Amino acid sequence: MKTLGARLLPAALLCLVAWQWGQAGWIFAKAELAQWLIADAWQALLQTTEHVASDSQSNQTVQSVNPHKPWSWADTWPVARLQSSEHKIDTYVLNGDRGQALAFGPGYNASSRLPGEGTSVIGGHRDTHFRFLKDIRKGEELRVQTRSGQWLNYQVSDKQVIDIYQQPLRAQLEQQQLILVTCYPFDSLVSGGSLRLLVYAQLIEDKYQSEEVMANHLSQDQPAPRKKLLPATKKSADFRGRPDQSINSEESLQLVSQYTQSSPAIAF
Repeated sequence: MKTLGARLLPAALLCLVAWQWGQAGWIFAKAELAQWLIADAWQALLQTTEHVASDSQSNQTVQSVNPHKPWSWADTWPVARLQSSEHKIDTYVLNGDRGQALAFGPGYNASSRLPGEGTSVIGGHRDTHFRFLKDIRKGEELRVQTRSGQWLNYQVSDKQVIDIYQQPLRAQLEQQQLILVTCYPFDSLVSGGSLRLLVYAQLIEDKYQSEEVMANHLSQDQPAPRKKLLPATKKSADFRGRPDQSINSEESLQLVSQYTQSSPAIAF
């Protein structure tokens, strides 16, 4: 005759499995809810910046608009939207590239510039939001929506793997480019290594034009303007066309290992 413990063991195991599945489902539900709240916060920001830009009496600029947090206790908020039609990616770039931010999306490194204002360094986990970087190729295009609502196109120009212990990432801040960063290799079973994959993408000039200008070209059966990469010395401008005087051609960005006494690492 089986003891009481032997009879209860299968039931206990079933309860444990059910609890584990419940936990996994709850985590998935929270992740989905977070993405919805982040998207809602981004739309709220776009509505605010559109109102500021259209109000000629306002002294406020698009850059001075307060961020919209996806939830009240969040320590991050969306600063851009990133798309890749080739890889069916549509995600929001969050402020900060550590902690909570990277759990919900790729993160913008605050030592760099926002997209459209110079070199923008964006990091993400290799097994989630930046998994697609494994297959991205030179010549592919990425679309980025800025907080003013403007869409910019970038073209992938290079891919590089570096060891952050031996070769710190340096970039000129005035260049109009994206640097997407993730851990490498993608199939590694060990986290916290020193290798990083860098994907460089240069801003394409004609994407500074409005969607209306492009639509006019298409409606008149005229060829679309030829895409042209912006020169590295091009200055950025805010939504109202005022040159950004804060960009210094001598400035550079250096991101190195967190185990040194220099600036923070890009560590995912």
